[in-house]
Amino acid sequence: MSERQIPNGSGGGVHWVVHALLGVALGGAYVLVSGILGIQAEAARGGTSVTLGNRITDITEPGTPVPQLAAAAILGVGVWLLVTTRLRRAARIATVLGFALASLALIAWAVAAAPRSGAVGVGGDRCSERLPEQPDVPGAQFQLR
Repeated sequence: MSERQIPNGSGGGVHWVVHALLGVALGGAYVLVSGILGIQAEAARGGTSVTLGNRITDITEPGTPVPQLAAAAILGVGVWLLVTTRLRRAARIATVLGFALASLALIAWAVAAAPRSGAVGVGGDRCSERLPEQPDVPGAQFQLR
């Protein structure tokens, strides 16, 4: 009688690493896109619209950033579905751990790199100088350097 190999169902170490790397990529993309949406939402709340390079393109009335909030909600649901799909338990754990590691590392880096004091405008520019020539014009109270 010949011996047969019995599969152990673990998927191997390479399978786990691939899912962990996919989780890292997904976490990085999530933090990037949600950060961009957050910047766009804050600009809309303040009455401006900005490009991806944080350049002001338009000045409007301040309002609720409904499109950005809807996009953030859709992004969150999409990521949740991708992370909790019908993967085997080991692959799902690897994906979640990779996602969490990348997300937390990028958020910690962003917090550490943020300016500590002073008024900060779009792109980290200080905007505390008053314009002397038109101090009573709405929307022209501060000057970006």
